[in-house]
Amino acid sequence: MKEINYRKCIACGKIKNKIELVKITCEYRTKDIMIQPDNKTFGRSCYICKDELCINKALKRGKIFKILRVKSIENFDKKIKAVLN
Repeated sequence: MKEINYRKCIACGKIKNKIELVKITCEYRTKDIMIQPDNKTFGRSCYICKDELCINKALKRGKIFKILRVKSIENFDKKIKAVLN
């Protein structure tokens, strides 16, 4: 039987199955922000619900950049919202 991995959304705080969330990673060496990277990407990560309200809340508060320890990135909101569609 396969183990279910749970993660916490940084915006709403709900604990959900890892598959139901969007993973955002700051790659260790290049400091590039990647949305839904493969499992071999090493760096700081956070998870957020695929709900537009959660994404807007996290962007408004700057939580994504704070957790990943990077400065704000241009057009990041457009990139992450493109994942929803």
